[in-house]
Amino acid sequence: GTFYSYDINGNTLGTIKYKFERVPLTKKIKDEVIHTYKTDPRVKNVFHTIKPRMKFPEYTPVIKGYCISDDKIYVMTWKRSEDEKDNEIVILDVNGKFIKKVMFPVPHSNVLEPYPWYIYKGTFYQVVENLDTDNWDLRVAKIK
Repeated sequence: GTFYSYDINGNTLGTIKYKFERVPLTKKIKDEVIHTYKTDPRVKNVFHTIKPRMKFPEYTPVIKGYCISDDKIYVMTWKRSEDEKDNEIVILDVNGKFIKKVMFPVPHSNVLEPYPWYIYKGTFYQVVENLDTDNWDLRVAKIK
């Protein structure tokens, strides 16, 4: 993956490159994507028009999400643990130098979308819908 950085005026500041591992787009992921589009209130009413045009690539996108904090870039990839509870987070410095990879528990609302998350000062924050209590829980955990 390549990140291009710009200043507030759109002038190029630099380029960050890192070779992320590609994750095959499996039948299970395809089925979960289709299920999400069939049931998600934002698109389920137009799913019948989307479905005939749906095409799936051989691999998932490289990056599922990212945030920048404390001179580090935290990149969530599509790589998941076998039990699918943890996502890989690749940590780079702001120049693109590899720091480390961690597997970290990241609850998702569906296969495409983790619940809202952010990392600040090495701590992972995520707001997760609690279906048992009908409330939203703030989860806080240090990334080690």
